[in-house]
Amino acid sequence: MLGRKWIRENRIILDFSHKKVVVAPDKLQQDSVAKTLTKANFISVSLEWKESGYYAEVVVNDNKSKFTVSTVSESMIDSSFVMLAGITMIKTNETFGGPSGERGCIYKPVKKLY
Repeated sequence: MLGRKWIRENRIILDFSHKKVVVAPDKLQQDSVAKTLTKANFISVSLEWKESGYYAEVVVNDNKSKFTVSTVSESMIDSSFVMLAGITMIKTNETFGGPSGERGCIYKPVKKLY
């Protein structure tokens, strides 16, 4: 497992879908990755670094919130933010399990959030 601080200090690019790791990328490598992600409909989001990790400020339906960037889970939205932003969710047949034994159902937004 790579530490967040080491990832930040070395400007690591992790491309999970293509199983690539780029350490201290140059401008050409950064531009190449950006082009690939833009083509795949990803968007750019500014990240804020704090000792506890990265945070991204997002706006959904005119409601702002700071999200913790996780390298462990696919993505998670706090249920109170879901209600505040009026995001319609549907239950999937999937479940999650946490390190302390907690379990729960996975819900996904009806409309894609970006």
